[in-house]
Amino acid sequence: MRFVRVELCNWDIQANQVLVLQEGVNLLTGENGSGKTSLLDAIKVALGVTDLGADRSVDDYLRKRASPFAMVRLVADNQADPVTRRRPLDGLGRYDKDFATLAVVYEAGDEGYAPRWYLLDGDVSPLSRGFDGKPFTRKGDYLERLDRIGMGRSFRHLLRTPQGQIAGLCAHNPGELFDLLFDFIGGKQALEDWLQLRARFEAEKRARQDRAEALGRRQQELTALQERLDHHRRYRAHLDRITFLELALPHCRALAARSLVDELAARHAQLADQRTAAADTEAAARSALETLRGQLAALSEEQARMRERQAEATQAEDACSDALTHLRTTFAALEALRHRSESLPARDLDDLEAQRLAASRAEASARLAIDGHRTGIAALEAERADLDAGLLKPPEAVEGFRAALRRAEVPHHLLLELVEPPTDPTARHALEGWLGDLRFAVAVPDAEHFVRAVALARAHHFPFHVLAPDIRSPAPEGAHPFLDAVTVRDPRYLGLVRRVLRNVDWLRGPVTETFRQRGALVDAEGYVLDRVGGRFQGTDRYFLGRDALERRRAEVEEALRQLRIEVAAAEGEVARSAVLVRTLDGALAEERERRRWEAARAEHEQLRARVAQQEQSLVQQRAARAQVEQDFRALVGRESALRVRLEHEQHTATEQQRLGAESTTRLEALALKLEEAKRQYTAAATPDEPPEEPPD
Repeated sequence: MRFVRVELCNWDIQANQVLVLQEGVNLLTGENGSGKTSLLDAIKVALGVTDLGADRSVDDYLRKRASPFAMVRLVADNQADPVTRRRPLDGLGRYDKDFATLAVVYEAGDEGYAPRWYLLDGDVSPLSRGFDGKPFTRKGDYLERLDRIGMGRSFRHLLRTPQGQIAGLCAHNPGELFDLLFDFIGGKQALEDWLQLRARFEAEKRARQDRAEALGRRQQELTALQERLDHHRRYRAHLDRITFLELALPHCRALAARSLVDELAARHAQLADQRTAAADTEAAARSALETLRGQLAALSEEQARMRERQAEATQAEDACSDALTHLRTTFAALEALRHRSESLPARDLDDLEAQRLAASRAEASARLAIDGHRTGIAALEAERADLDAGLLKPPEAVEGFRAALRRAEVPHHLLLELVEPPTDPTARHALEGWLGDLRFAVAVPDAEHFVRAVALARAHHFPFHVLAPDIRSPAPEGAHPFLDAVTVRDPRYLGLVRRVLRNVDWLRGPVTETFRQRGALVDAEGYVLDRVGGRFQGTDRYFLGRDALERRRAEVEEALRQLRIEVAAAEGEVARSAVLVRTLDGALAEERERRRWEAARAEHEQLRARVAQQEQSLVQQRAARAQVEQDFRALVGRESALRVRLEHEQHTATEQQRLGAESTTRLEALALKLEEAKRQYTAAATPDEPPEEPPD
């Protein structure tokens, strides 16, 4: 049983104390007099112990508080075991709740404090309002219930053991301590029975091992006796066979030896005849072999001469064929030249070359003009794209000043690069009219670069503004037509752009008169009229309003139209010149071909005669080569036949030589066997001694 909580009421120095116990070991620490021992004594009292030992007693703990009542309550875990489904208090009857209460309540009277003991189902306090449980008035009834659940006399004896005496009990009387523990946890008799059964098991195990060893020894003895019996039986069988052979051996040996002598003599004579015949055949084969070798050597010499003739014929034919091929190639080229040139009229070659040179120069000049026009068209189209976006080319002063800023490594932007105008054309034109030459103002990101940029502007006489973000005041905020529609590409300049555009507005709806709004004079279409720009007012060179853009766009369109017309005319000139050049090239090639034919006419006739002569010579060479090849094939056939005969005779001689060697070897072996058979026939046969009987 496991206790989960301890509650003290008016006990010792504890007026109302609750201690929750965890699973396993719970460690109580504290200074002397803090209540550790009184808490342990309270647990003992709740478990039925009244003799606390030493100088402590229940009355002492109760008198310290001098309260009309006191209580010690233990809450125990009564949950069912997952395997056996049994609860710790099943031995007491119906205790089916997960917790149980063990409590003792003391009430003050005339003769002191009277105890009442409780063993309740559930987490119940006897001091709670409305409690109607029945107590145990006799301590024996309470202890009898504790005995049923395993907390009997031995358990209480252990609880009454004074502090500091457990170690002495282990050292001086361990048997008593173990008896108490076995009586508390149960199983002492089971342990004794198990020890007796273990002793009996060990004795039977040793007896079984002894019987097994004796049986093994008897089995080994039986195996040895069986082996001796089998050995004796084999010995008797051999002895009987030897006795029988001793009686029949002399006659059998004589008959076998006589038969062997006759057989060996016949085989010896037969082999001698075979060896003689093989020697004669070998001699004849070797004589024929020498004759064939002489004939084959003569054929080889004649064949070598024939190969030389064949090589000479082939070489002559190849030379003739190569010469004929060369002549035919040259003649074919001259023949083709004749077919191309016979019908061509005669022309002045120098005049054709002069016309061709003039046409080439005209074509090159036209192409250079086209390239120049196309470069101008590309530049004008790029400018037209800038005009469509509302941009004119910046003045040269701007580009020079920006180059100086880049050399000085000063980060900067033009205001026109930072401001992306709105998509609405009216608002875009109003913005362009308002900015004027401010579009060419140079903006730097901070004060440090602003100082360097101003110094460079003063040195280069830069005619426009140099701007920088104002870090002392935030950018204007609030709804505004331009500020909401204009996009600033770099967020660092957002405040600067907002301050530049804070007075710009554009008119909505039909307006018939012009008026000034927030310092800007704007007409009915939304264009600024006063052209804020200071020193450059009244000029179109730097003003980027609608009129300047339209005029420049018209000029660019007219220039593009003129350049395209010129490009078309130049391309027509190039085409005509190219056609003329190709025509003149053809005429020049034809005239050169015609003159080449006039120069090669006599050579053409000579080649015709040489080709006919070479073809006749090639026919003769091929006939001679065919005759040489026919003679060589006949010679090769004769050589093949001789080689077949030579191989046959050589094989015959070798086979007869092998047969003669084998016959000689077999004759020698048969002679030895014949001598041995005669010796055995004449010798007296003596039986072998019987073997001794092997020992046991």
